[in-house]
Amino acid sequence: MVDEVVEPYLADLARRARVGAHAAALEIGLGLVAGLYACREEKDNELALVHAALPDVVDHQADRVLKVLDKNDLMVPEGWMDDHCPAWA
Repeated sequence: MVDEVVEPYLADLARRARVGAHAAALEIGLGLVAGLYACREEKDNELALVHAALPDVVDHQADRVLKVLDKNDLMVPEGWMDDHCPAWA
């Protein structure tokens, strides 16, 4: 379920990186990671997601995003993870 939501953004990130739109690709990646982090402990809005093994599923998706960023030589700015996703820093 979470895969289906994240996948189009990952594809767009990779496509933008391929065509040289590195800043846009990085912003998509950072937005994905921040959004995933925000819903990591979600318990109020989407109970279906909670039953889908959060936070493990979200952690896995964030790892996928970070790997795509790395594969495309897009570096997460120093300190960004500490500021936005401290549990993953």
